[in-house]
Amino acid sequence: QTTASDPTCISVSTQADVDGETTVRLVFDDVPEDAGLQTVFSGTLETPNRQIAVVTSLFERVVETTVPDAVANVRIAVDDREHPSVVVVRLESLG
Repeated sequence: QTTASDPTCISVSTQADVDGETTVRLVFDDVPEDAGLQTVFSGTLETPNRQIAVVTSLFERVVETTVPDAVANVRIAVDDREHPSVVVVRLESLG
């Protein structure tokens, strides 16, 4: 399973670091779709502090942004369902 989630957190497994780097992009819905990626999560994320951060398994922040609402629509797509080396976290408008 590529993802696991609860109301305030979404976890995405990626390839092992010994197999190479993993690219993570945090984009908004006005950015064109990436061809060839597979959606592994589509849903909402509670953001009571209006912040979304991508954090490694060692709790290092990779990227973060502010969102306008206390709930965000999130879609996550990867290049490979078993060992992703590309992860795109797309924040979509609530409207």
